[in-house]
Amino acid sequence: MTDPCMDPYEAIAYGRFTAAQINTLLLGLDLELDGTLRLMASRVATASESLEAALLRAGVPELFLHRAAEGAPDAVQAARETLRSLVHDAEACRDGFMLTSRLLQGESLSTAVRRTPTKLITRLAHAREAIEKMKDVLPEHASWSARVEQARAALAAFDDEVHAGRSERRSMTADVATAWNTWQRAYASAKHVVLGVLAGVDKVPLIREVFDDLADESPSRLSQLPQVPATY
Repeated sequence: MTDPCMDPYEAIAYGRFTAAQINTLLLGLDLELDGTLRLMASRVATASESLEAALLRAGVPELFLHRAAEGAPDAVQAARETLRSLVHDAEACRDGFMLTSRLLQGESLSTAVRRTPTKLITRLAHAREAIEKMKDVLPEHASWSARVEQARAALAAFDDEVHAGRSERRSMTADVATAWNTWQRAYASAKHVVLGVLAGVDKVPLIREVFDDLADESPSRLSQLPQVPATY
């Protein structure tokens, strides 16, 4: 249950997403395990920071980490702000809850805007399709459709540039390899802990909103655990 395409460059964004989501979504579901969840979030965040530092020490261009050049437009941030503004605008409409639910595919806004760039591109494409279907109830739908498509196209072009650069750099220093292995262990451990907590409160599907590589995973593959019975 891990994206086979994940690499050290992509892992940093995955890790930061997971750490933030654990602290935002999971604390309070099982109070006795909150300390454990905070610890796992901290370990994933620390491993992600360490991996980033190792990559930069190795001379990896910041572009490879989806960072725009100084003074250049930030396509990632622009995409997030566009989606956030769209949802806030839709919330103010008469059928705000229905509109935002369709735009976000049932996710929370905080989850959607934190998604890694690849997933964010998909979310924007869906939002544009949803706008077209809701044009009779969404004010200024034509303007929003254009803005969302502009943000999606800019992010997609930036993402392509990032991946093209990464494909030309194959070597990995010992420093990066060590940090990468540490990150993978921390991320895998967090998955096991989170899955266990969610199974205990019968909320396993919520794991899609905690680990970005599981965002589109089918329900049948989310867990090998037996279903928690409603009654005994």
